[in-house]
Amino acid sequence: LVSNLVESYGATEPIVASGRSRGYPVALFAGIALALVAALVVGATLLGDARPSVIGLAEAVAGGAIFATVLVAIVPHAFAEVSRWAAVAAMAGLVAAYLLA
Repeated sequence: LVSNLVESYGATEPIVASGRSRGYPVALFAGIALALVAALVVGATLLGDARPSVIGLAEAVAGGAIFATVLVAIVPHAFAEVSRWAAVAAMAGLVAAYLLA
């Protein structure tokens, strides 16, 4: 929760700097939170009695979405400002996660 608050604050700065009101990012993030709650309720209702293979598929899609977000938001920064070794570290992390799973 705390890391999400810090990240939300960091995301708010460019929105306000672009000329939007301070209430706009609050309303935006509140709307996102409500959409997530609705998705949680619908998912729990529809998938409550689902087979393990269906649950696994849903988890795989969710994991892919998170991975895509990381690739779009973090990897370009890592290559540009950190090091080309970021790719090696990411690959090693994925292999390690697969082997530990």
